[in-house]
Amino acid sequence: MTIEQVKALSGEELRVKVAELCGWKKVEEESAIWNNVWTLNGKKPQGLCNTAPPLYHCDLSAMHEAERSIGLGQLTAYMRLLGENAPMKDMDVARDDWASCHATARQRAEAFVLTMEK
Repeated sequence: MTIEQVKALSGEELRVKVAELCGWKKVEEESAIWNNVWTLNGKKPQGLCNTAPPLYHCDLSAMHEAERSIGLGQLTAYMRLLGENAPMKDMDVARDDWASCHATARQRAEAFVLTMEK
């Protein structure tokens, strides 16, 4: 995907994209009771019968969890993408460092998708 395509995703589409990259998979079941079941790495989270991935696109805590799956080889690309989309692009400080501290959940999710799909 291009940056333009990722930015055009709705919040829900972005959430699903991040979830799939983190190992979540939607379970297709016929029963109306089980219409929103997802598994994480092949296992349904314990104690939950109707579960879905976190709201990655609007939850910084969820994005911090997703960021843990970024490998060292991907970290530079991720930081660069955050820097390119930082809220304050014209600053004279290291843009990547600024972005890593101040990026929104949506900006992190967009950079995550672009990094992990490469």
